[in-house]
Amino acid sequence: MDDARSPSPDSSPAPGNTAHPASPDADAKDAAPKAASASTATRDRILDAASAELARAGYAGARMESIAELAGIRKQVIYYYFPSKAALAREVLVRSNRRAVDFWTAFRTATLTEVMRAAVERAHDTPDEVAHLLWEGQEYQNHLGLSLTMEPSRARDMRLIIDLIQRSQAAGDIDASLPSDLLGLSVILLSLGPAAYPQIVPIVAGTEWNTPEFTARWAQFCMDALTRLTRPS
Repeated sequence: MDDARSPSPDSSPAPGNTAHPASPDADAKDAAPKAASASTATRDRILDAASAELARAGYAGARMESIAELAGIRKQVIYYYFPSKAALAREVLVRSNRRAVDFWTAFRTATLTEVMRAAVERAHDTPDEVAHLLWEGQEYQNHLGLSLTMEPSRARDMRLIIDLIQRSQAAGDIDASLPSDLLGLSVILLSLGPAAYPQIVPIVAGTEWNTPEFTARWAQFCMDALTRLTRPS
């Protein structure tokens, strides 16, 4: 029978080769970033699905069941991240507006015609964001609809185009007699027009709004019109 004895120094594992079982604390530290990453991915997937559904159906017609199906999750999971359909819709708008701000900020030092071309091309590439503006406008006018509060930061960010115009006017590049706020609004509305009213384009121009040929033609027209309108006397 073997004697029960303490391991001799010779039978002990060599230094550096000792296998230690993972501690619960170490496992928790490893798991936390993975869980946070998975949670962020799920939240982003919900927002992507909600963005598509809201662009398709508007706020009134959007269904949480459809959003869950698009995201590949159960509907109950949505409510873990967003307490209501209204909260989810507002977050979609916040994300959409943040992307728009990044766009306008990137053109702080551009000319107005450069901004116009880029804005037309962006509207062509991001029709869902244009659709969000449309249903947001419907809810804004409907006193029984979704309550929307214009954040001061959003109003400030949307005036970046006006700041650009005023700098150009001060430099003598744009007719200073033109109201900068209305000129800025014109740039925004002109760039969004075809994407906002796609059904009108083939009736008037004989082609679909989202063809590369029409987008290039519309961008060039807007730039030419803007140049003639704003040329200093």
